Amino acid sequence: MATYTTNSRGQRQYRPGTSVTVTTSALQSGGDAERGIIGVMYEASRGGQPKVPWSATSAGDLTANLPANLAWIWSKLLFSPGKPGTSPRRTLGGAGSVVFCRVNPATQSTITLNDVGAVGALIINASDWGLYGNDIQVKVETGVDDVTAKLFTAKYAGVEYEIEGGNLPIVSLLYDDTFVAKPAGWAVTAVEATIAPNAADGDVATSVSYAFTAPTDIARDPSTWMAFDGPVTVAIGAQTAGAARDVIFTGVLKEDYLTESAGDTVTETLNVLSADSATTARSWSEITSIDTDDALEGDATFTGYAFALTKYTASAVATYNTATSVIDRINQKTARGFAATALSARSTFL
Repeated sequence: MATYTTNSRGQRQYRPGTSVTVTTSALQSGGDAERGIIGVMYEASRGGQPKVPWSATSAGDLTANLPANLAWIWSKLLFSPGKPGTSPRRTLGGAGSVVFCRVNPATQSTITLNDVGAVGALIINASDWGLYGNDIQVKVETGVDDVTAKLFTAKYAGVEYEIEGGNLPIVSLLYDDTFVAKPAGWAVTAVEATIAPNAADGDVATSVSYAFTAPTDIARDPSTWMAFDGPVTVAIGAQTAGAARDVIFTGVLKEDYLTESAGDTVTETLNVLSADSATTARSWSEITSIDTDDALEGDATFTGYAFALTKYTASAVATYNTATSVIDRINQKTARGFAATALSARSTFL
């Protein structure tokens, strides 16, 4: 049953109870095979985001989403309803799948850690929704040096969890400029990775940008030594009589453009004014040819994203919201000189 309690800091907390009525008589008539889908609406002090359904097909799924005592009870009722001795595996008539939905209101506790300028630098969220998150304590640590520094310490139920920082990144990224051959006069001048850990759903959370230069030249294929994931910007220096120069791109569209569809192979001529820059109207997933103007004076500089990985946490779209998915995507381009590696084990936060 639901209760109200007062913690050591004088906070009055509502702890919802759980009432479950399950009859297994209809399930048992089906024999040993799991069958049927059951829906469960519940109130609990912990156990998932309210009003967001989730499903389970085994007891293991329950322990990953519910408090241990509730997961144990429901695993017996829903997946092992048979009496002792009726089945060696105690799965007589168990449900094939159960859809859960938490109905009591609850929020996810959060705290923002500020940098030295009192600007939010890191947002920490409790992994579950409920009042328990108010009891998680966070302390910003002061490190002795850049290598051994601890970012912060979290404490819950008397147990401390130290999160180390310093020079230990989650992902190590390499672009080996010597690994791939480029045409004479073409040079990669910069490759830079950026990770936005608090990026909003639908925004680019991990990006790798490039910069390379090219002289006047015949059409060349850059897909053997560079990746492309978006529009390309071209800048040129001052030209005689202020003349504009054309750069011709051929490649595969990343997104629909006018009457063209993503995945189409198309060509775009980009007109760049003297001592200026211009950006392609199209977004590319691949570029197979760049043809610089025969009259180009000096080098043209090309900039853009080799990887622009969008974060989706609640969508059926392909997602890049974990270090593993980011690493896998980058390593698809190892033949072009890119390589990514995880330097720390997967962490589980409160």
